Amino acid sequence: MHCETVSARSKTTYDERGREAITSRIRQLIILGVLSLPVANLTAQPCPPVWDNTAGNPGMNSTVWSLAAAQEDTAVGPRLYVGGQFSTAGGALVRNIAAWDGHAWSPLGTGAQNGGTVHAIAVSNSIVYVGGAFGNMGGIPGTSRIAQWNGNAWSDVGGGMSQNNAGIRAFAFFQNNLYAGGFLNEIGGIVAHKLARWNGSAWSSLPGDPLGLTDVVHALTVYDDGGGEALYVGGSFNSAGGNANAANVFKWDGTTLQPLGRGANDDVEAFAFFNDELYCGGHFTQVTQTDGTVVAATKIAKWDGSAWSPVAGGLSNGIGFHVWSLAVFDDGNGPALFVGGQFNAAGSTTVLNIAKYDGTSWSEVGTASPLNGQVRALAAFDDGAGQSLYVGGTFTTNVAQPADRITAWRSFVPRGTGDINNDGLLDGRDIPGFVDQVLLPDPLSNAHCAADINQDTFVTTADLPLFITALLGS
Repeated sequence: MHCETVSARSKTTYDERGREAITSRIRQLIILGVLSLPVANLTAQPCPPVWDNTAGNPGMNSTVWSLAAAQEDTAVGPRLYVGGQFSTAGGALVRNIAAWDGHAWSPLGTGAQNGGTVHAIAVSNSIVYVGGAFGNMGGIPGTSRIAQWNGNAWSDVGGGMSQNNAGIRAFAFFQNNLYAGGFLNEIGGIVAHKLARWNGSAWSSLPGDPLGLTDVVHALTVYDDGGGEALYVGGSFNSAGGNANAANVFKWDGTTLQPLGRGANDDVEAFAFFNDELYCGGHFTQVTQTDGTVVAATKIAKWDGSAWSPVAGGLSNGIGFHVWSLAVFDDGNGPALFVGGQFNAAGSTTVLNIAKYDGTSWSEVGTASPLNGQVRALAAFDDGAGQSLYVGGTFTTNVAQPADRITAWRSFVPRGTGDINNDGLLDGRDIPGFVDQVLLPDPLSNAHCAADINQDTFVTTADLPLFITALLGS
C-alpha cells in the first residue's frame, strides 16, 4: 500500500483504497452503532497538553488584541473570531478581523476598510459584535467603532459612533442588554461617557451617566458574588457616580452602583471568575478593603463579594509590567486560571508573559518562556480536535517555532480510549477516525491521543488488534 509523505495536520490526500481496506476489515467485525461501550469503563493514561502553532503558521502580520469563540453550529460558528491591528491572516487579506475554523482563516466581508484596531468581540444569538477604533466595517454607513456581523454581511448597531471618539474596548451581555465600554463619549446620537447599553433598538447611558470625560473602561464581565448577578466594570477612573471608593472598578446591579471595597490604585484591565471568586488583572499594585486596609496585590487580585485577597505573590512589579487578559481553562489537569500580559515572574515562579494558577500556586504553561512577545487575549475554543486555549498578542514565535501573533495550548482526552470522535462512547462510529490516525498520524490532536490504544505515544497497526478487542468489549 502506498502512502504519501505529509506533515501532521496537512490536508494532503493519501491512498483512499488503503484506508477503505482497513475500514472494511474492521466493519466486518463491528456493525456500526450496534455495540457501544462507555469510555469510562476503559483504562487510560492522560495525555499531556501541548502547544499547537497551526493557526499561527502563518498567522497575523501584526498584533492580536481580542478573541471570542462562537461554539454553536450556526451561521457564525463554530468559529474563533480574532481582532486586532493586522491586515492579513494566514496570508489572506482580512483587515483587522478574521475567523478561524480550526483549519483555515477567512475574512469577514471586506473588514475594516480604512483601518483601525478591533479591541473587542462578543457573540450572541448568531451575531458577532465587533468594537474598536475603526472607521467602518465593510464600507457600511453607521458602523464607526461598532458593527455587527451575521455570517454574511455587516450592519450598524444603532448608528455607531462619531469619528472623534477613540472607540470601544469591552463588551458584556447583562439583563438582555449589550453593554459597551471604552473611550466613548457618545454613541447612537446620545451622550454616554465611557459606558453605554444597547437594548436591541436604542442606546442609552446608565442612570446618572456615572463616568466622566477623561475616564476609560477597559473590561466588563457579569458575575454573581452572592448578592445576585451584576455587571462588573474595570478601567481607569478615580471615582464613579461621585463615589470615590469606586476607584478603577465597580459593579452595577441594574439599579445601583457599588464599589468593591475602595477599589484599586491603578488600571483594571481584565476579569475572570474562578473558584467562586472574581479575579481582576491590570496595572495596579494594591487594592483597598472597605475599612481602608491596604492589600498589596501586584497586577492581580481576587474579590469574594466582601473582601479583597492577594494571589500567591502576584506578578512582576514595575511600570512596564501588565496583565492584559484572564481566562479559566481545563487543559486536562483540572480547571485553572490562565493569565496573559507582560511580566517575567508569577509569585516565585519564572514565567514570561503567560502563567497558570491552580488556586494555590503558579506554574509555567509548557515552559518558562514559550512566547517571545506579549499576550493580549485568551479564549477557549473547540476547533474540531478538542478544546484549546487560544492565545493572541505581539509574539512571533512559540517554543522557538513560527507563531505569528496567535497559538493554542491544546488539552487532550485520555490516552488510549479509542473514542476517536470524543462522544463518550466506543463504537463503530470511531472506526474511520482510527484508520485516519493509522494512515496519517496527527500527534497534535485528541483523535491521535485516543487512538494510541497501547499507549506508546504512537498510532500504528500495532494498535489495530487492541482497538478491535476494545470495540468487541473483550
